Amino acid sequence: MNYNRIKEWLAIRGKTAIALANHLNRSRQAVSFWNRNVTQPEIPTLYLIAEFLDVEVADLLTKRSDLKLVKGKNIASKTGVTKAQIKGQKSKKKS
Repeated sequence: MNYNRIKEWLAIRGKTAIALANHLNRSRQAVSFWNRNVTQPEIPTLYLIAEFLDVEVADLLTKRSDLKLVKGKNIASKTGVTKAQIKGQKSKKKS
């Protein structure tokens, strides 16, 4: 079971696990464990990761089906989520 989407967001943002480890002053092994959902980062660390990746903490934790527009950018092409699915998420919120 995936508890976080750190690995996915690293790919979306074009950043590496090594860059994240360096930014957080953590070991590459720790970041690897988070990416594989072997262990989870502490909550304060999630905020630092979100800042590094320019996302909300919730984006690191939500399911792929719950994706929405992130800071005005369409991320569908990089995640496999269709534009229709994103529009469906937006229209549901308006109701």
